[in-house]
This record gives sequence, structure tokens and C-alpha cells, in this order.
Amino acid sequence: KRSLTINPKDGRSWEAMGRLYADQQKWPAAADHYAIAAELRPDDYSIRMALSASHYKSGAREAALSDLRAASTINPTQVQPWQMAGILLIEMNQPAAAVESLRHAQQLEPGNADTMYRLGVALMRCGRPKTSRK
Repeated sequence: KRSLTINPKDGRSWEAMGRLYADQQKWPAAADHYAIAAELRPDDYSIRMALSASHYKSGAREAALSDLRAASTINPTQVQPWQMAGILLIEMNQPAAAVESLRHAQQLEPGNADTMYRLGVALMRCGRPKTSRK
């Protein structure tokens, strides 16, 4: 907290505070601190991913999805935000959007078994069981 008092524009300090709150499973406080860190360091992929996880664990699904989309824009070759967005969209009962996200993840990492499974689940929920078996 001392460095935040000295320099409130220090994104690394806000990130560290977010991590401290996350370690204590105080998800709303972690999300608040990660959000400030993300404002100060908008191109930091790891902060966006941590912010997404904190929002998710706080129950803020739409915010978590927005964070994942921001992370995928920052680093479009990483499979994790696409895969996690697909999983989240399945949870949010948006299987068609989940299919799109998971297909993108599959293009980035073709042999990922978890992505293939989740894609099958999303296709089944879209009413396309034959496609899901491929």
C-alpha cells in the first residue's frame, strides 16, 4: 500500500494489491484493484486475464467476458481467452457465441482435447449433435 500512497499511477502496485486480494479469495476487491491496473496498463495481457478471473469468481460474468475479449485483442495468438470465453458463454446459455469462440481456440491449438470437448457441448446445445461428433 505504501507505493500506492507514493504513486497512485503505478500499475504494478495496483496489480500486486489485486493479487493479494485474490490470494485471500476476496474477489470483488481483487477485481477493483486489477481494474485500476488495467486502466493504467491497458496492453497488459496478464492483468486482463487476472481481472477476468476475479470478475468471474465475483459472479460478474459479463465483465469477465469483456475482459477475456480485451485479452484476446491484446494477444490474439493465445488460446486461453478464446477457450475461457467459450466456456463462459456456455455457462451463460449462449451456445452459438460459444461455438464461434471455441472454433477460434481450436484454430489456434488444433489438438486441444478440452477445447474439442467444450465445442461438442456447445454444438449439442445449439441442436447440432451430428456436427458435435466430428
